[in-house]
Amino acid sequence: MDTGVFRRQRRAALTVALTALLLIPTTVLGQPTAEVPSGVENEPTEMLGNEPTLRADEARLWRHEDRLEFEVRMDTPDPGTYVYPDSVGPERMAPPEVFTAWAFVFNHPEHCEGSESADLCGPSDFSDEVQGGVYGVAGHVSSVDHEGGSFILDRGTDGQIVLRGEIAVGDPQWPELPPEETTYPLSNPLGAEVHFAIAPHGQVDPATIAEELYAPAGFPGCGCWWVAFFAPGGEDT
Repeated sequence: MDTGVFRRQRRAALTVALTALLLIPTTVLGQPTAEVPSGVENEPTEMLGNEPTLRADEARLWRHEDRLEFEVRMDTPDPGTYVYPDSVGPERMAPPEVFTAWAFVFNHPEHCEGSESADLCGPSDFSDEVQGGVYGVAGHVSSVDHEGGSFILDRGTDGQIVLRGEIAVGDPQWPELPPEETTYPLSNPLGAEVHFAIAPHGQVDPATIAEELYAPAGFPGCGCWWVAFFAPGGEDT
């Protein structure tokens, strides 16, 4: 089968499905189950980025010998009240909005030189010694009601963005990164430093939603991400 045709068909099907989901209150990709993960539980050691910053009780990481599990719950911010990536113009600062989640994993943080602002691994620490990797891990579309001819944010039962997923040892990084980037897949879930970032994309466009959920938005230090940092350690649950 022509892989180009297959990708176009898959993208078209996903676009139709996601467009339909916009009519359903609270559309979440990666919706968590009622199960509470087990393993070594980590609380974030620091929260930075977009305002208001994440609270310590809004982000959790569970470490296992073969994988990482994560969950972030944050209040859905009002459109136009926070920092957006430069690629999002004023006309897209309106509901329903797209949010994506990204995990930056540093397998051997003992070799990190640290960022300029904190004693944490930074963008310059993607090296053969540190073995850092990047994963796109979840997406969310804020739900909406239609009243008076305009969309308004529907906060539903708790008005939260919920993003949850897992990364297993050896999982390929996603999206694919340029070959000049020195990156590695997850290999040390119990000892890795993990940065979890939520990126805003602005108002959803049904014509491009398939690409939007799989594309980076912003960059480290843009001030447009909500970021939680997890140092190695934690308690068994």
